[in-house]
Amino acid sequence: MSYLNKKRRKDINIINKPQQWRDFSVDDIKINKPNKINNPVINGYDQIKNTHRFNEYMLRQAKKAGADGNWSYVSGDKMAVAGSQTKRDWWDDVTKVPFWGDLKKSERYGQLNKALEQNPNVKNLVGHSLGGAVILEKQINNPGKFETVSYNSPVLQMSSMPQGNRYRNTYDPVSMFDKGAKSQFKSYNPVTAHSYHNQPDGYASNTILNNGNEILIE
Repeated sequence: MSYLNKKRRKDINIINKPQQWRDFSVDDIKINKPNKINNPVINGYDQIKNTHRFNEYMLRQAKKAGADGNWSYVSGDKMAVAGSQTKRDWWDDVTKVPFWGDLKKSERYGQLNKALEQNPNVKNLVGHSLGGAVILEKQINNPGKFETVSYNSPVLQMSSMPQGNRYRNTYDPVSMFDKGAKSQFKSYNPVTAHSYHNQPDGYASNTILNNGNEILIE
């Protein structure tokens, strides 16, 4: 390699400062010693855990967890709660949301409480449809304790002022009264529109590094 090529490669490395992916066999303290390496060490899990794609994966697993009767799935400090699956769920949809009744008396709310008792480290809740309504109710009843992300949930908000991390598809009939959710067209088919699958790009969360920099993941 010529001297010019060596110099060019060195300059590119300085400009781009490629990220260092975490190797769990490496001592992070040694890596992060001052004046040794200025590039951030990034945990790959931390990069993806706040994206729509990861939330979709968790919601799929929560749906599969119905065999255990809890309809929830936990990863780290995050829990996903599935939407309506049983006859009791459909009854709770009609009698307890979105305009009347008491969600705390729904079966899914009780299941959520039980799951949280078994996983006291959970701080982030993700939910779809009825599951979204339940986690939002839990957040209201426990101010400052949980962060939530909901998809196509039966929320009543007539103001267009955005409120939290709520997402819906334009022609979803279940969340049609949630004017505060971030909305984007997906399909004219109401069944497809109500799905949490393949949320549009552009809603991804930012991973914030210790130095304040942000990395956008879609």
